[in-house]
Amino acid sequence: MVKANYISCEDLSNLITNSIDFCLLDVRSKAEFNEKHILGSSSIPRSDLEFQLPRLIPYKQTKIILNDSDSKRSFYSVSQLFHMGYSNVLVLEGGLNKWIADGYSYTEGMNVPSKAFGEQVLHTDDPPEITPEELFEKIQNGEKLLLIDTRTPEEYSRATMPNSISIPNGELINRVPQLNEEFDGQIVIHCGGRTRSIIGASLMHALGYKDIISLKDGTMGWLLAGYDLQYDNDVEDFVDTTSGYKKLAQQLAENMRKQNGIQTIEQSELKNLFDENIQSNIYFIDVRTESEYKQSHLSEFDWMAGGQLIQRTDETIGVKNARVILVCNDMTRSTVAAYWLKRMGYDNIQVVLGGMNECASNEFKFSSEFSKPDIDLPVNYKSISTNELLNSINNKENQTILFLGNSANYNEGHIEKSYWLPKDWLEIYIEAVVPNNNDKVVLVCNDGLRSALSAKILDDLGYSNTVVLSGGLEAWKSNNLPLTTKSDNKYDYPDDVFVHPLGNRELMLKYLTWEKALVQEDQE
Repeated sequence: MVKANYISCEDLSNLITNSIDFCLLDVRSKAEFNEKHILGSSSIPRSDLEFQLPRLIPYKQTKIILNDSDSKRSFYSVSQLFHMGYSNVLVLEGGLNKWIADGYSYTEGMNVPSKAFGEQVLHTDDPPEITPEELFEKIQNGEKLLLIDTRTPEEYSRATMPNSISIPNGELINRVPQLNEEFDGQIVIHCGGRTRSIIGASLMHALGYKDIISLKDGTMGWLLAGYDLQYDNDVEDFVDTTSGYKKLAQQLAENMRKQNGIQTIEQSELKNLFDENIQSNIYFIDVRTESEYKQSHLSEFDWMAGGQLIQRTDETIGVKNARVILVCNDMTRSTVAAYWLKRMGYDNIQVVLGGMNECASNEFKFSSEFSKPDIDLPVNYKSISTNELLNSINNKENQTILFLGNSANYNEGHIEKSYWLPKDWLEIYIEAVVPNNNDKVVLVCNDGLRSALSAKILDDLGYSNTVVLSGGLEAWKSNNLPLTTKSDNKYDYPDDVFVHPLGNRELMLKYLTWEKALVQEDQE
């Protein structure tokens, strides 16, 4: 077990006030994080650290401060990070409970920096809004309206405004100029709540399209007003435009760069960066659509669509003073993302000059695969096939089957007589669930990876008869083997799955009230 070093609440408070060269990382579940957390924290649950941390914190020498409720999960996370190569790690002494008890402030909700920024933009830019009742009246009167949903294609496909079309925020600069010219009516931008419609409308105003308005409170406000949404919608995530409108979008982006002092990086400097042993956090982000990224991208660049980058900045850029390099095909969408990041206080932002269109294939490496973290799985753990596990269950073999995934996966269906013990809590509760470390323990997760990592944990704790279900629950399901929804939990863990408020009246009201108050909280 790696020794944990601690930081006091007072020292962390001073660090937050005086420095931005660190990452405050909350290792609790998303549901716990949503309930309350220290402002400025990024969220990665313990079970996801190996899969998500290398992208959030590329530079292994970054100072990382781990936080949870009471320091216990953070303490065990130190060893995880150490094995991943992160050595400059501290644990907040006493966790969030002590932080609050000592009188320090905290916040609630997800993606708070982005949501608070959206409310600031509403106050400073003052893009015009229309209420759901006013919009419904216009629809009833037969007025010409074009509704644009600026969320992700996935969100749009689930539920949207009646007759709305999907144009994510990152695509507005390419698509709206043509629509604005061809459509003789009112364009209304909306999202699920507030942030993305505010950002979208403000962007179009900044580009010179002053007549575009946003729907106040989005689809949540529409539902709360008693109106219906449109469900199960077909959508494409990328729609190309004609060469004339591409040139117009490029000119709009060029004007935006000049007016806002947005910096560029030349291809030669970018190539040199790729050839260097980088000794700092640099985030290479491709802001195009997912389908474009899958078709071909610069291999060193991770993907985050431009609109979602602004919506989920705390999940993408773990250190605020880090260098961020953005790319798209032709500098339009990357410029828009840079414009918003700069307004959010990210100062070291660059756009690849000329975009991917100017990156020669003989000088740069291209890929069509999503980058995957290099996970250091143990090499000598024991595995068991689905048929072998089924036989052992039928033969009533003495064993304890542990499901390590989240509660939603467990409740959807799990192997009979398996206990839910989340990987996040494994070291803390394993002795209570399996008192004898010589007993057989079968580890199950969705795909087998988290089980393999957990096998090493149990081995270090002295458990000598641990096996991993090869392929995990996915392999079990693919063989059409039986599942049950009967719960065999031995302990009540904190809620671990964030529930989206859309469709729940009480949660929607609470969410919108919270979001509107963020601008006052941020000013305080």
